[in-house]
Amino acid sequence: MKKLLCLVLAVVYTLTLTPFVYAENDYSNHWSEESIEYLLEKEIITKDESGNVKPEEYIKRSEFVKIINRSFGFSEKAETNFPDVEADKWYADEFKIALKEGYITGDNLGNAAPEASLTRFEAAVILARVLKLELKACENTFTDEIPDWAISSVQALKEKGVLQGYEDNTFRGSNSIKRGEVFTLTKKIIASEENKDIPEEKEEVKEEVKEEVKPDNGRGDVSGMHHTTTAPSVSTGGGGGGGGGSALPVMVTLNPPVIKQLNDEVLSWNKVQNASSYEVKVSMDNEELTATTKNTQFDIKELSENITASLFDPEKELSVCVKAKGTGRFKDSIYSQAISYTHTILDMENSVDLGVYISFKMEDGKEKYAIELPAGTTKLTLKKAGNSASYDNPAATVDVTEFVSDANGIVEQTYVFVAEKGDESQIIMTELKLGGGEGTETNPYIIGSKRHFDNIEDINAYYKQIYDITEAVTPLNEFKGIYEGDGLKEIAVNIVKSGENASLFGTLENATIENIKVTGTIVNNNLYTAAIAGKAVNSTITGCENHADITVDATDDILKDGAYCAGIVAQTDADTLITSCSNYGDILSQSSMAGGIVAKSMGDIKDCINEGKVHAENKKLTGAASYVGGIVAEGTATATVNSCINKGEVVNDYQSAQDKASNSVAFASYTGGIAGIAVKVEKCENTASGSVKAPVISGTPTYISGSQNLGGIVGRQEAGGIIKGCVNKGAIVFPTNLTIYWGGGIVGFTKGTTELCVNYSSAFTGRQYGGIAGRCGGPIIKCINLGDINSAGYAGGIAARVDAGTVIQYCYNLGNITGRYAGAFSGSAGNASVKIYNSYSAPKLSCSNAILGYNLNVDISNVFYVVRGNETAGANTDATSVSIADLNSDATVELLNTVDGNILTEAVFEKGTGDFLLPQLVDNKHDLTY
Repeated sequence: MKKLLCLVLAVVYTLTLTPFVYAENDYSNHWSEESIEYLLEKEIITKDESGNVKPEEYIKRSEFVKIINRSFGFSEKAETNFPDVEADKWYADEFKIALKEGYITGDNLGNAAPEASLTRFEAAVILARVLKLELKACENTFTDEIPDWAISSVQALKEKGVLQGYEDNTFRGSNSIKRGEVFTLTKKIIASEENKDIPEEKEEVKEEVKEEVKPDNGRGDVSGMHHTTTAPSVSTGGGGGGGGGSALPVMVTLNPPVIKQLNDEVLSWNKVQNASSYEVKVSMDNEELTATTKNTQFDIKELSENITASLFDPEKELSVCVKAKGTGRFKDSIYSQAISYTHTILDMENSVDLGVYISFKMEDGKEKYAIELPAGTTKLTLKKAGNSASYDNPAATVDVTEFVSDANGIVEQTYVFVAEKGDESQIIMTELKLGGGEGTETNPYIIGSKRHFDNIEDINAYYKQIYDITEAVTPLNEFKGIYEGDGLKEIAVNIVKSGENASLFGTLENATIENIKVTGTIVNNNLYTAAIAGKAVNSTITGCENHADITVDATDDILKDGAYCAGIVAQTDADTLITSCSNYGDILSQSSMAGGIVAKSMGDIKDCINEGKVHAENKKLTGAASYVGGIVAEGTATATVNSCINKGEVVNDYQSAQDKASNSVAFASYTGGIAGIAVKVEKCENTASGSVKAPVISGTPTYISGSQNLGGIVGRQEAGGIIKGCVNKGAIVFPTNLTIYWGGGIVGFTKGTTELCVNYSSAFTGRQYGGIAGRCGGPIIKCINLGDINSAGYAGGIAARVDAGTVIQYCYNLGNITGRYAGAFSGSAGNASVKIYNSYSAPKLSCSNAILGYNLNVDISNVFYVVRGNETAGANTDATSVSIADLNSDATVELLNTVDGNILTEAVFEKGTGDFLLPQLVDNKHDLTY
């Protein structure tokens, strides 16, 4: 193919002008007629509306590019184009292909000059690139001058036999090539490819010598001429062939001006010889304006102001350049090198604060804007892109809603409001992206609509929401400022996300969120899902509510080790405080860590309420424990849960899809009406509606062998913690397919201190359950159990099992205790070092063991039990039995009335002389301190 091209391309430069006679079209009897007919049949070229192809006209660069693309089968396009190739031109895609193939690269301004005639120099460079010839430094072997940017290509083509020049050994590279020449060349290229036959090279013949035009652009590229605006005569553009040529008038391209300076927007440049005038161009982004002058300086202020008329920035970067205009044989120069400058659009420094401000309100679901003006305002001017309005002696309030809104009532532009009062004026420039304000604590940004929220850009500013937003907003990825509702304000979401931090604010850092009510739905299949934030660091969330249903759909294996899902925040650090927040939405997590308020809290939670169902199905969880709590799933050692209430159902399930021969799975779970696991919980209540359900397993395997911890307040508490002043009234529900679990009216498993707590809930279970604790390894002090317990396993009025480190002091059991291993105080003792002091059991019915179900001899002192039937102290001889008559007649009733409906206080346990509820405890040998 290359040899063929070398042979036939030589014709371009060697054929002589052959005379012809026009007939029914302009190519009949033309020396290139056969080639033209051939190309027409192949649809390489097409006729114009008159049936002509204009073989005697010089071919344009755009036409030659299209022929190259078709001849070589190039079709892949670059993503961008040359700056002077307009997108709506027929040759736009052709130049994208040329740019992609790399045989057109543009001049020093990046232009391709598509409308310019093709010269022999340009054709040489293009063909050398298309044929991928090796270019190297070389000397000019022709007698006429060849510029540096073309010499290597010309010599490479000469070495390949593509061209030999004229008989006088000139190259005449500035001469243009005719269309007929290109048509003939193209036919030879295609024919030789089809026949796989390389024709013999014709002898070089003389061509009429045309006066050479030497381009003076020095660009080192193939674009040696500037474009014109004449439309092409052939729709496809032509291609290159051989033969013929006529003399051209001498055309000289002027040198471009050189800018001297730009001072106070007056541009000056050097004088260009033979220039008739100069064209000045000011550009901004994709816009430009021009003006013509005969001088060598020009004031560009008017051009600058006109091109920035639609802008309202105080300043704008523009660029300016100039070119020399020619007449006759002198062609326009290219533009000079552009220089940048700053144009002042609004003189904001001269603006005086007259007290003008923009007011915002919502009315019938639409945004309304008004300009508030001071008394004595003489004129108000409104300005936006393409429009302006003016008011003389305006009213104190001017409604500008219609002016700032489009036909659909959408506010989406930048506006300038100029109020004049005497010789003073105030300029307000605003995009009205928000409802007003400056983002400060004293003047926060106003949020009143979905559009406002979606326009939040400064995540460090102060925002105030003044209206409910019922249309779902676009959540933020992060927020570090202050966002508060003016009173409790609704904001709707519709979040369906596959990524971390699916929530209204994404992540919070050093932020404050107040009085926000989230509604809608949130669905995610990744970590950290909640209504307000996925994660919060050093932040405060106060007075917020969630009404959105939140679901973590376990379709991704990323959840196999657990995910965090909650009503308010998924995870907080130790410096984050959540106060007075409520959850009313249902929380469904198909992986662990589900909390009504927080999933994992390292900071404090205070005065919060959950009324939604908190449910973990754990379809994906395989490598971690499950935590579910009405307020918090997991509270770490740095977190305190204080004065919180749970009214919602708390459920922990395990849906197994594993097919194991043992038909069991080790799965640890921690489930509590307030917390799944926590260290410090104070003054919290799980109400009667706040039922707590232990893991219910479904699928295969059919039962759980891992440790399960279930409590009306806390599922599990570690050493060093405290549960104090808490009340449980919610039902504790146990499944039948658990092998190991510990359940308690207050705490399932505790190694810390449980104090001043009351359990009202009764339980019926086949495993281990205690009125206060399921399993205990720490002090239980001043606690009362009022619930009845019926268990086939361990059952205790205070604890199901007590281990080393357990001290039961000043405790009361008033519930009925029945079970296989049942005791008024504990079902069993795992260690004889357990101590029970100053405590009382007065059940309504008989209990088989007054002290311990296993009847171990633990340390007993000043302990009393009411004999209802055949209760005995067993080996614990220090325990004293009493009858009903030994009590004050109304002592038990009065005790119930004292604690009913109230968090227990020290007053119930104070030592008295005659009116103490249980007089046997008045005189005892143990100090009340502990």
